[in-house]
Amino acid sequence: MGDGFLLVEDDALCARALRGLLLPHGAVAIATTASEARSAMSAQPWAGLVLDVLMPDGNGLDVLDGERAKVRAPVLVFTGYATPDIANRAFDLRAELAIKPIHAERITSWARRVTGEDEQWLQDALGEWQRNYSLSEAELHVLELTVRMQTREEIACLRHVSLETVKSHIRSMLRKTGDDCAKSAAIRLMWRTRRG
Repeated sequence: MGDGFLLVEDDALCARALRGLLLPHGAVAIATTASEARSAMSAQPWAGLVLDVLMPDGNGLDVLDGERAKVRAPVLVFTGYATPDIANRAFDLRAELAIKPIHAERITSWARRVTGEDEQWLQDALGEWQRNYSLSEAELHVLELTVRMQTREEIACLRHVSLETVKSHIRSMLRKTGDDCAKSAAIRLMWRTRRG
């Protein structure tokens, strides 16, 4: 795990407020432009990145897309203009999405999870889904790993099963939950339990 947080926010007041929420969980560096963000993302390993979508000189998702291969840290992307396309793109880039206005608890709970201080929300949500949808242990583990932004190939490796077995677990889970794909199930689980 890296050290500290990189906060990418061009609004000075918002940056100061977000920095204050993150500081109890680690050091915070601030980048105010897309170009500063690109440099800072690859400058050191971070514990987590908090990234605004709209910046004066670019789009935060574009910056993340260009640097994601170098950045293994968890990412929280926030925007006041959420669309399904933005949500899907954030998920594809292995980032969580928060919609402005962002409640303080949303930032602090994310920071606690990133630093390993709080995992209970996910276990509670998964338990609720297991009860509501009668998910098997294998289906539940695949869903958990999807929420944790693992690809199908990575899930197969972590579970020590074939890719076809992972796909079979996903199909079975989707029949039970009614979702179109594992990504949409993970987004729905996170959205309903982490709203704010």
